[in-house]
Amino acid sequence: MNKFIFDLQRFAKLGNYTFDTDSNGAYLIKSEQDLRNFSSYVREGNRCENLTFKLANDITLNGKFEPIGNELCHFEGTFLGEGKTISGLSITGEYIQAGLFAYNEGTISGVKLYQATIKNNRRSFVGAITGYNYG
Repeated sequence: MNKFIFDLQRFAKLGNYTFDTDSNGAYLIKSEQDLRNFSSYVREGNRCENLTFKLANDITLNGKFEPIGNELCHFEGTFLGEGKTISGLSITGEYIQAGLFAYNEGTISGVKLYQATIKNNRRSFVGAITGYNYG
């Protein structure tokens, strides 16, 4: 008797972006581009209520990074770092809130940062993980 094993890769579309998902429907952030797409998706006005995102790999960022969300669109979902590390976070500019997440009203856990640099030219809220945390 032949046995067939299927590896069903799950994909989901959020706006203009496609992400792999796990068996529970969490969106997987597996690469630098995935993290940048996630940031863009939130900044485009999507608060991610009732959505979960998981960091699936350690990620090294190259170049300037735009914070996830902004003063008008706050992150309200769940971000699970799963003990993974984001290296090379570099944020430079004029932001009301500056950090990996600009403004958080959701849940962020288990993410590590290595060699993060945040230079904000405004007198405002700044933090490595989140500039302003209300979650």
